[in-house]
Amino acid sequence: MKFQEFVTEERQSPEQGKVWVKSKKSGDIYQVTKDYYNHNRRLYDTPDKKEIEKSQKQVKEPAKNKEFDRVSSQKWFSELESKGKVYFVGGAVRDEFIGKKSKDVDILVQGLSLNQIAILLQKHGKPVMNEVGGKQAVIKFVPNGEKEEVDIAIPRSEVKSGKGHKGFDIKVDPNMSIEEDLKRRDFTINAIAKDKEGNIIDPFNGQDDLKKKIIRIVNPQAFSDDPLRMLRAVQFSSRFNFTIEPKTLNMIREKANTIKEISGERIKIEFDKIVKKGDPAIGANMLRRTGLFKALFGYDGPGPDSNQFKKVKTMGEFFFLLTTGEDLIADDMSDLWMKKFQGDKESAKEISALQKGGFVSKQRNENRYKVFQMHRLSPKVLQTKILSSEMLEVMNEFNSGKYPKSLKELAINGKDLGELGLQGKEIGTALNKSIKAIYNDEIKNDKSELIKYIQTKN
Repeated sequence: MKFQEFVTEERQSPEQGKVWVKSKKSGDIYQVTKDYYNHNRRLYDTPDKKEIEKSQKQVKEPAKNKEFDRVSSQKWFSELESKGKVYFVGGAVRDEFIGKKSKDVDILVQGLSLNQIAILLQKHGKPVMNEVGGKQAVIKFVPNGEKEEVDIAIPRSEVKSGKGHKGFDIKVDPNMSIEEDLKRRDFTINAIAKDKEGNIIDPFNGQDDLKKKIIRIVNPQAFSDDPLRMLRAVQFSSRFNFTIEPKTLNMIREKANTIKEISGERIKIEFDKIVKKGDPAIGANMLRRTGLFKALFGYDGPGPDSNQFKKVKTMGEFFFLLTTGEDLIADDMSDLWMKKFQGDKESAKEISALQKGGFVSKQRNENRYKVFQMHRLSPKVLQTKILSSEMLEVMNEFNSGKYPKSLKELAINGKDLGELGLQGKEIGTALNKSIKAIYNDEIKNDKSELIKYIQTKN
């Protein structure tokens, strides 16, 4: 499809060098270059005048990704085009249709081997070969004077050969058709390609699914070939507020247990995208509805109430809410985070702090000391909004400055206590007793009061 021809004005005469076509598969009307039409004639019919008029009245112009123009204007891109056929593929093409900005540019080159591409690129930057499925299939390329990396691949097919998202054999073929390469993609919305002239190759009607906000697999073997795609469906649903269409959803439910083939580290990456780029409430709900949560954690998962998940800002908060509730699955959630998902230490500390704050005492002073312990584990936890109202009230006391968050905020320090004759462990004990007394409302955080209190206790 000609991307630039998504216009609102009526125009029956095609631009110079282009022709009107009608897709045999979708029935859409658009313009393509004559060369493209001659190469892909089997995909199109010739529309009549009324069909062209109707099409022009219905379509709208989407936002254009300027990054495509910038990349395609560079010398290295022109050199690739002079030797082969170059397409933009992947998420950037998808995002262009839904009006999202994307700096990540993926390119597919027909008619050249990876070695030929690497040789052409050497004078324009640093091309680095990367393996996929044990074979060289992608070049990571950073053009001279730039920081952004471009992924450049050649057409390939993938055949399942083992477990996990890496368990497949790769067959690279520079002369494979773009439509054949797009068959290996996960979802129709990601199986769209675009060339420099704006011609769109969309053999699986991904544009239609983008308009309907639907996530649909490209082929029935998609989840058997790569179980990680099931979690990617949840991630995309969370990011774009798209619906997983019924057949795809049922297939995920049937295959949910195979998610165990995927490493915890790779699952964590998808969780991270849900938190940073998506709606954690949608993500949590879809994990439950698909059965992926039960496969990963052993029970049915969070209920449909998404109020707490809507307040999530960090991975620590997301994981804490996922793994807490009536069916507590781990005494130490941070340990689960680190061992099962190879999680980071900062989030582990935050999870431990939240877990401590999840158990509320009837005594206000005990909750204050609990907040003190939480802050010591992870200072940022005092900004959370996902704990109980009772605990949030106590945390507000700390955030307002009414109570010291740490021993460093006490009005006295070790030097003051040393002048009182205390030494070694006695100093630490005195400081801890003092802060507890403040939390008990026995004394205020005042130097003279604290000194007097310590003198009477020793």
